[in-house]
Amino acid sequence: MDRLAGHMAANRHLLQLFATGYNPSQQALFVKESTELLVDIGQPHSSPELCSDLCAWIAKHPQAHEQVTIAWEAFREGKKRQRALHNRLVTDLNFRQTKEALAHRVAQIPVVWVTKSTDPYPPIGSAVCENQKIHDQWKDHLESGPQPDDARRPRALPLLLDFNKLQYNAGPTEDVIFRDKETGEIVGLVMRNFIPHEMVRSWAADIIREAMASKKGVRHEDTGTLVLEGYCSRARNKPIFGWAYNLERLSLPSHHDQHQLSKYRSSSLFALFWNCLLKKLPLEVMEDMNEFLKTSTLPGMDTSTTGKVLPRYTITIDGIELGFQGGQLAPPSGAFRENYSQEIHTESSPHRYVYSWNNQRSVPDSHGGNFFFARHAVRIAASENMCLVHEPRQPHGTGLPDRGKDKEGRLFFTRGLTIFTSGPLEKSWRDLQEKKATMEEIQKKMEETDNVEVH
Repeated sequence: MDRLAGHMAANRHLLQLFATGYNPSQQALFVKESTELLVDIGQPHSSPELCSDLCAWIAKHPQAHEQVTIAWEAFREGKKRQRALHNRLVTDLNFRQTKEALAHRVAQIPVVWVTKSTDPYPPIGSAVCENQKIHDQWKDHLESGPQPDDARRPRALPLLLDFNKLQYNAGPTEDVIFRDKETGEIVGLVMRNFIPHEMVRSWAADIIREAMASKKGVRHEDTGTLVLEGYCSRARNKPIFGWAYNLERLSLPSHHDQHQLSKYRSSSLFALFWNCLLKKLPLEVMEDMNEFLKTSTLPGMDTSTTGKVLPRYTITIDGIELGFQGGQLAPPSGAFRENYSQEIHTESSPHRYVYSWNNQRSVPDSHGGNFFFARHAVRIAASENMCLVHEPRQPHGTGLPDRGKDKEGRLFFTRGLTIFTSGPLEKSWRDLQEKKATMEEIQKKMEETDNVEVH
């Protein structure tokens, strides 16, 4: 360690990496560069334990290299701040909450009983306009505006919403669990102030903004932007299981590095959201997805970092990276969305519920862009930091937004994310597993043939 410390004392770059090594990404860089240096000077060292071994050596020899000791003290101070912030965040996000505490918290949420209708309202195929102004803004575009070449659905029809036909109109501050009167089952829910930690929401907003700026969207016939994250089935006509590879440019090696970083940051955000769901939503809503993941054996939205240096997922708050090793990875697929809306429709899904979070919203619900459980004629007023759970197989959709400015000069703006799974994804995964099994059988037979003794 003395030779490494000597080289560090004369290398400001290594000193800086070591001083900020309480952050997993910085420590990974420090270990990588230091390991390469030790190999060059003929003293190779086990990478996983390098940082801890160096700290132990400095503690025994604090006078050996003054600059290294100063960096070590900065490392220790940063580690203390990191632990304190981590503990505070775990408490704020209810990650220590017991099942009994969760049940008590859920029991405080008002329940509204609603009746399932054979005729959804708003009707399927309707682009919902909540006032005449929104209707007039979108009418020409919906009826005769250009459509993308890959449009797969007929044009949506503008519908001026009749609020009197709604069973329930959830206001922008209401937490509600909706249960069907006949079955007693949960058909949807909304929870406000879902993630109370403002710096976490800011971190999430940065990741979503980066994804929107650098990745290609899908469903171009809808308004707004939808960007896939996690695993997908790639082409519709020839499903292939793999990670959504949708950066705008991928011609240079640096672009592939960008994809890996984006993959890690995005999957970390989805992992955070998923673990918040596990600690805040009714068990019957979460058991649906958990049972699906168990029976389908689909992988989680893997960050590909299960080693000691890089944690399973990471949250960055005020420049401090907080690693989480014990939490669950998110389900395999999802999407980021910006100003996204779609007419009332149904979707195939291998599980009952879909989970969404509105991270940002700029204007009140009077400016449109609200959500509808059309089978039960329910309107959910959209708000910032709102969690929404709905049944994709039942008619649902998001209303059109007001294109004008509000009284304070703000334009409609909303961003968020959704966890869902398409039917083709599960099929692609099954096909991949069957192909692997077949290849393994072939390989095994070849090995058996190779091992047969020839007489």
